[in-house]
Amino acid sequence: MPTSAPDDFDIPLPLGPGVRILARHATGLVALEKPVGIRSHPNDAEADPHALLVAPYDESVQAFDLPHGGEAHLIHRLDAATSGVILLALNADLAEAARQGFADRTVEKTYQALVFGVPRQRRAQWEDRLRIRRQNGHQRAEPAADGAPALCAMRSLRPIPGTPIMTRLELHPQTGRTHQLRIQCSLRQLPIVGDAVYGDFQRNRQLQRATGRDRLYLHAERLKVRLRWRGQPIQFEAHSPLPAEFEHPRSKV
Repeated sequence: MPTSAPDDFDIPLPLGPGVRILARHATGLVALEKPVGIRSHPNDAEADPHALLVAPYDESVQAFDLPHGGEAHLIHRLDAATSGVILLALNADLAEAARQGFADRTVEKTYQALVFGVPRQRRAQWEDRLRIRRQNGHQRAEPAADGAPALCAMRSLRPIPGTPIMTRLELHPQTGRTHQLRIQCSLRQLPIVGDAVYGDFQRNRQLQRATGRDRLYLHAERLKVRLRWRGQPIQFEAHSPLPAEFEHPRSKV
């Protein structure tokens, strides 16, 4: 079994609003569930009451400074509008190993998305090249021949009857580009419901008025981590249940 200091496992975390712990590993990996509207980290060094952890953040090492000592290292990011599983590590060398796992594509990521429309195929491998354009302090992904490769396996799960028709997709990204899943769905005329950047704005407004619900229908459902650390194999999995509105998006709040 991988070894770790017990203190790593028991460190209290100053969780942001609605954030909850899904799973802990004895090495110091921690999987959290992030709700919609909570940032993965503050935009500056000060503690942010609407971030994953309410603690100062050091961007240079991608870590929160915990109030009782120690650090919680952010392994990857989710957009504020995306809900679901996000991973931390409670020591620096473990964080480095976990980030390398993402870079080496040994971490399995499963998302669910609700989109307007119906995909042409039940299963597909999406391959694009994307670049990030920054304008007025905001980032936007766009296709570009010289962009970074963006890879994702798509599986169509089921249509949601009604007008407009919607479909629930299972997405397995093999890369982690900024806004990757949102732009890849949009490029295939399958805009994610509620997407305020790449989406169908008219249909978004209609659904919001009908239901009283305003969210991006993209959820990080599952993470499977396999890596080696200090000579030991680590296997760690976390699952965030699908929010009820993905099953019944036309129901009123």
